[in-house]
Amino acid sequence: MEHWLHDKKFDTDIELHNSVIHYFNSKKSEFHALGIDLLSEKWQEVLEVEEEYFDY
Repeated sequence: MEHWLHDKKFDTDIELHNSVIHYFNSKKSEFHALGIDLLSEKWQEVLEVEEEYFDY
């Protein structure tokens, strides 16, 4: 998403919202499935960190 939004400027929150929706709609189902599959791993990493800031 960082590359998707790079150098884009939005005049309204709605324009930003629509761009983000378009980004996710343009992805294949495998992209979403992988993200969901990684959630439990990422949650566990967050729980194991004893610092106030978590850098992923």
